Amino acid sequence: MIKYTLFFIFILTLFSSLQLNAQTNKTGSIWVSPVLIDKRALESKNTNCCVDGEYSIQIDNGDKYNVRKDSSICISKLALNITHYVKIRCQNKIIASFKFSFKKEDSPELCLWFNDLYCSWSLWPLKDAKHLCRCRSTG
Repeated sequence: MIKYTLFFIFILTLFSSLQLNAQTNKTGSIWVSPVLIDKRALESKNTNCCVDGEYSIQIDNGDKYNVRKDSSICISKLALNITHYVKIRCQNKIIASFKFSFKKEDSPELCLWFNDLYCSWSLWPLKDAKHLCRCRSTG
């Protein structure tokens, strides 16, 4: 009887460990929309508007990614179970920053998109914003 109990405990421990690893290995991604600057926004003298449209995005202490003007970029392999810190730069100066978590957004794939009229950024679940991030494939 003790053998079976020990074997059962071993199996439960192994299964729990595998399940925990599977959960912690899951990652999320953020698609960043292309940026085209509306002339009306430039005329408004909005301080968050990058005149040359050369924005860069950094998540946590990761690499800086230059935002493109012709297509979306994908920042992947982001942990699902922590709060991330996003910094948006223009000419290497932080012009916007915010925190987010995939759990709060209720999606492992998000779209960070640029509103060219107000020179502001928003984060939406990708399923609601594929038209903004122009995603070819999320696979």
